[in-house]
Amino acid sequence: MSIFRVPAPTLLAAVALAAVVVSGSQSPSVAEQADRSAGREIAVVSRTAAGGEPARRATQVDGAADIRAWAAGAGVESMQGTLVKRYRAADLSEDESAWVTVVSVGCDVPPGVDVTVRGKRVLVDPQPVEEPLPECFAPVTSAALVAVRS
Repeated sequence: MSIFRVPAPTLLAAVALAAVVVSGSQSPSVAEQADRSAGREIAVVSRTAAGGEPARRATQVDGAADIRAWAAGAGVESMQGTLVKRYRAADLSEDESAWVTVVSVGCDVPPGVDVTVRGKRVLVDPQPVEEPLPECFAPVTSAALVAVRS
């Protein structure tokens, strides 16, 4: 068996070049810049073995019918009743719209979510769990309902 050896200066140069390429300091246009103050969490709804797949990009919903249609499309029909209740209880102002997405499927329920608006896209990320469970009997699906200012 032969061992391939790379001289240290060559290795250092390759690492430095990779760092420059990865960090590529292109600043985003104004439309692409993130606005983290434009959204807020309404609720994180969780259910064991509800299905679905996590997606950062949220879908705008305007009422119970939209939530039911989203839940059917996302494969989380069993969560629609709770999401509708939370939507109806939300105190949305006239300049706010509601958005929903599955934020996690796993052993843990996120303590909350962070909402980012990039142009016309609403991105929702689960906040990290402080002490994650090492294992679970069934995955827990968590969906976030958020409000975004227009």
